Amino acid sequence: MNYTDWLDTWLADDHSADYREHGPQSGLVITGCATSYKPEEIQIFTTSLRQHHDGPAALIIHDDAPVIEHLKALEIDAFIVPRAKPSDVHIVTRRFAYLLSLLESRTGWTEVFSCDVRDVMFQASPFSLPRAAGLEVYQEREIGTLADHAASKKWTRRAYGKAAFKRIADKPALCGGALLGQREALARLLRAMLNLNRIPRSAVASAFGADQAALNLAVHDGMIDAEVVANHERVSTIGAYLEALKLDENDRFVRPDGFMPPVIHQFDRDADFTAAVERQTGLPFVTQLAQKQSPFSTWFDRRWRSLQLRLPEAR
Repeated sequence: MNYTDWLDTWLADDHSADYREHGPQSGLVITGCATSYKPEEIQIFTTSLRQHHDGPAALIIHDDAPVIEHLKALEIDAFIVPRAKPSDVHIVTRRFAYLLSLLESRTGWTEVFSCDVRDVMFQASPFSLPRAAGLEVYQEREIGTLADHAASKKWTRRAYGKAAFKRIADKPALCGGALLGQREALARLLRAMLNLNRIPRSAVASAFGADQAALNLAVHDGMIDAEVVANHERVSTIGAYLEALKLDENDRFVRPDGFMPPVIHQFDRDADFTAAVERQTGLPFVTQLAQKQSPFSTWFDRRWRSLQLRLPEAR
């Protein structure tokens, strides 16, 4: 099924029956997508979440009994989505369609923080800092622009062309791994991103990086009003640039001025930082990400999916 057919089919269906309530239902909400993960792969996220947030939380997962039991024990709700086939749209895009359906079905939610799961740890509630706008998006890193960010540059130019990229090239690179806002504002952003990805006429809409390209174009080209927040404020995306953070005596991540970002993202990019997360949470960091596909099978899958989607009438 091509991207447009998949998206229209998903959005047309009623998914309300797939929601499992395990915890509180009123208050500020934290969400994330954890499909294909085992309980031990998400325990740093879920445990640190509950250490700092006693309100509603919900994870998008497959119908996996051990994961459901893990979430239930921590009073975290579950939104069950189907397992994907190898030819399906990439999870980096599918997760936003899942989240959109989740937001539209949970009309009692007011303010929502949505983020990655595998490589995220909470040091405080993401709602502990004031929010200046209805929707916040976060810089991928604290230096340079989109033109300096090789990956975002490649993804955006492939998806929307050189002219579209040139219009936003001097803007900061935004990260699709964390978003915060009023439920309606966040839903508008997700719908814009998903519809933008109808534009590419190749495998781009179904591949890794499509989320970043759509987010950057939606915000920087003026389709969606959002406050662009600097890195290492509410969210600290570590990436490959480590100088902006240090560890204090309690293994907390802090800026040189002593400020402690509530949310740490991509801590696994550095062995010392990963060890600090393990000490802070008392839990081992477990990931099977590198084991799920060999480099050759990843290369072959990408080429085969690209060929399928480039065939006449494929889109």
